[in-house]
Amino acid sequence: MSTLKNLASDLRPFTPTESLTVFLMKRFFPIMLAFIGLSFFMVSQKEILGVRWAQGIFLLKNFLWITTALGSFVAFYLSTFPQKSSRLSGYVAMGALGCLLVLEFFQLNYGQLPAEFHTEMDLFRGGCGVIISMMSMGYWWVLKNWAQQGAPRSPGMTGLWASIAASTAGCVLMQAVCWQEGTLHILLWHFLPLSLASYAGPVLAKKWLRW
Repeated sequence: MSTLKNLASDLRPFTPTESLTVFLMKRFFPIMLAFIGLSFFMVSQKEILGVRWAQGIFLLKNFLWITTALGSFVAFYLSTFPQKSSRLSGYVAMGALGCLLVLEFFQLNYGQLPAEFHTEMDLFRGGCGVIISMMSMGYWWVLKNWAQQGAPRSPGMTGLWASIAASTAGCVLMQAVCWQEGTLHILLWHFLPLSLASYAGPVLAKKWLRW
């Protein structure tokens, strides 16, 4: 009996400190609403944004970015506690991200790649990547601190989902406010920071998410 009591005591810290709904209400939905609100505010500043909000492909991409972010946040939450196991949210997130990549490569103008690449090397155009990277690092740290309340089954996977969640949140922001719609621009300055964060997140998590 004493062994069972000790085991129950050991497992108590692994109980989620808040439900998934509360987690999303605090850390996901307010951010998404703020980003979308900012985008509509900027429509008055940049006429091109008003035009883009009337385009079906732009709405589809926003939907896929938000789906990726939501799926990543859910997958991160579930990975933080050993008694929770579900791959559905991860499949949804990766599926939406894959659709985004397919769309971008489908729209890529291969004949103009050298000229577009030269244009994208302008530091001003790279500002999107800087913003996404800064948000990724800051938000990753917040999520990492939250994950330390639990006991991730695999710190590396939790770190990966934290990176994807943090990065895609930044990508949602830039998708909503960036008026540069060139495919190469999106691949270089939106997807590349996400890819780098996805590499660094698991490595850092294995160091800091120990229990």
